[in-house]
Amino acid sequence: MNSLADPIREAARYILNITHHPEDPETEDTPGRFANLIEALLCRHTTEEPFLRTFPTKNNELIIVEPVDFYSLCPHHLALVFGQAYIGYIPNGKVLGLSKIPRLVRWASGTLIKQEDLTVDIANRLEDVLFESRATPRSNGVAVVLRAIHTCMLVRGVRVNSNARVQTSTMTGCFLDPAKQARAEFLSLIRRS
Repeated sequence: MNSLADPIREAARYILNITHHPEDPETEDTPGRFANLIEALLCRHTTEEPFLRTFPTKNNELIIVEPVDFYSLCPHHLALVFGQAYIGYIPNGKVLGLSKIPRLVRWASGTLIKQEDLTVDIANRLEDVLFESRATPRSNGVAVVLRAIHTCMLVRGVRVNSNARVQTSTMTGCFLDPAKQARAEFLSLIRRS
């Protein structure tokens, strides 16, 4: 994977020059620090997708990993988006290693992506690893809820209060069927956190 550092450092120097801070000792190391920050935020462009290892299981009950911190950049304003992910699934003979879900969330969010699309992307990647087919109704599935603060809402436009969060969800399999109550159980459990 390629480093983004050099062009981002140059962009930071340009911004400092046009805002009349080129000789300020406070900003001498800012281009390098800014490049490191952007590379961390956009890690999907500089690191490989994590390998999602599974293990056999006899468990067929709800598994939830939450809250998983994530951060990204809004594709419309390049503004920081940060929040927490709540991931649930009902196994079908295999479970994910516990560290794999936070790694996937961190990597998937490490690009310019709308929160709505990130939610679906995480669910689809989990489905691909955990289940044979997405097409048939089944007694297992994946539930993904993201709750995030969008700094573009805080500092421009409507300038809403800092408590405003955006919540998105994607449900698959049994989480779509109210009769199976998986959706209600998942939402009830994450409400408590």
